[in-house]
Amino acid sequence: MILTALLPRHMGELAAYLTQTTYSVRRNPSSNRNGTAPWDKFWCDLYATVRANKLDTSAGNGVRIPSATLESLRRQLAALPFVNYGKFAKEATGVSDGLIRRNLFLSSDEPVSMRSSSVSHEAYVDPSDDYLIRTLMEAYASTDVRGYGSRLRRLRRDCLYCSLSRAHELRKRFSVRKRGDRLSELFHDRLSHGGRAILLRVLALRS
Repeated sequence: MILTALLPRHMGELAAYLTQTTYSVRRNPSSNRNGTAPWDKFWCDLYATVRANKLDTSAGNGVRIPSATLESLRRQLAALPFVNYGKFAKEATGVSDGLIRRNLFLSSDEPVSMRSSSVSHEAYVDPSDDYLIRTLMEAYASTDVRGYGSRLRRLRRDCLYCSLSRAHELRKRFSVRKRGDRLSELFHDRLSHGGRAILLRVLALRS
């Protein structure tokens, strides 16, 4: 496991993207991203890096990616539109809980589900199975992009603010579809591949 909290912000975030891409390729060997837009180019290079270093196979376990390759990807990441990575110095640290809170997928004005407070600090109650199941069961019209987006943002925030132990548990349950586990089944049946990948990434950074 990559300890992103010990890495500079850019490199920690890049490590998370590489981890997500590796998972995607191991799950679906034909996964790829095409296009000429900055985000498309970045994802295409991530997939190429994973395959070039055999990260999608056991031969890639423990491999060291060339520093020139990582620096090229880091520069792309810092220059991507609609993100804040470029505002941080190359040497800035503390990625594990900082950049994810400024993620373009998490709107700052959206309330956190199931929130409670204490005198000394604000605490967040772990999302229960029942709550997550109800959220995943919400039905939207196929054209209701805002509805799907709002649900995914709520789930992201719940995953972001849950306790470390709950994040570890959910990540384990969500990593593969477990028959008989209603929550795991709904996670895979009711969310898109991209939505699942984003939530798993948030949980991976938390756990």
